[in-house]
Amino acid sequence: MQENKKKIIIFSTFFEPFMSGAEGCVKAIAEAGTQHPYASIVIITALIRLGAPRFEIKNGFAIKRIGVGLPLDKWLFIFLAP
Repeated sequence: MQENKKKIIIFSTFFEPFMSGAEGCVKAIAEAGTQHPYASIVIITALIRLGAPRFEIKNGFAIKRIGVGLPLDKWLFIFLAP
């Protein structure tokens, strides 16, 4: 069934480790979505910090960070996000 999974992409300027209320909601939605057998969840967010991994799988969903690793990424996000 893996080939029939629908990919759900969530765009969020900030995500772990930079969390607030909105990002907490995004995390809750992503975690709930992993319970669905026909969906895979991907969160695309700004890198903002060089030490953060560019890609990771956490709690059953993928996190992809884009940017150059500077606070400037929050402004570049709208242009770099696919």
